[in-house]
Amino acid sequence: MMRGVVSFLLWAVRLSLLRGMHTVYLLHMVLSSWYTHAQLLLSCRVASLRRPPSHLGLVIGEGEVRDTHDVLQLAKLINWCIGMGMRRITVCDMNGELAATPRSVHNALRSLNVALLPLEAKLADLSSPDSPLAITIHGEGDVFVLRLITLQTGRDDIVCAARRLCAKVANGELPPNAIDEAVVEQQLLVNSGFPDPELVLQFCPRLLLGGLLPWHCSVTQYSHIGRLCNASQRKLYQALREFEGVVQRHGR
Repeated sequence: MMRGVVSFLLWAVRLSLLRGMHTVYLLHMVLSSWYTHAQLLLSCRVASLRRPPSHLGLVIGEGEVRDTHDVLQLAKLINWCIGMGMRRITVCDMNGELAATPRSVHNALRSLNVALLPLEAKLADLSSPDSPLAITIHGEGDVFVLRLITLQTGRDDIVCAARRLCAKVANGELPPNAIDEAVVEQQLLVNSGFPDPELVLQFCPRLLLGGLLPWHCSVTQYSHIGRLCNASQRKLYQALREFEGVVQRHGR
């Protein structure tokens, strides 16, 4: 009888110790996670990135922008990007709602005290070969440029480039044998003045190019973030830090 009581007491002590160790371990994991998140938030506020992308792409999936709250969330994301050193940002909205109503994005950025020039760009008009194919919002002071495009923008750009080249050949301004890769590239307006995007953040359920032309993103790094409504400064900073650690040798 006594031996049974002792065995039970030993079992109870061991169980209590195991539960205590498990509780301490869980507490350690939670505190470590909080500490890591706090470090990331502090880092992205007080320290700039060593190598911010010269051109950042943001792909917004279908149904991610439904109301003014979602537009404001996007504006916050853009503002975080600007604060971390990005000066060239392309936003592709699958539905084309942002490109159709650029004033909503402009006003949302204004509400966050982002210095902007007046919005002057217009939507593309395929009937006019020289119309801009992306809506551009310029900043003031430390200049940044934000472009709003759609999934159709790259295709429309190719169509307009072909029309311009055909018109030049028909008018005798350009001989047909002079058309090469460089000449075609000059006629493409979507990426005019922009370097190829180094990093594209995807806020969509599927992996998409986001309206970018394939030869403009052949070495682009893609990072899937999740829903736009769940975007945070911490997730953005983590993606940018991962980008900093990427080494592209381009076949060398």
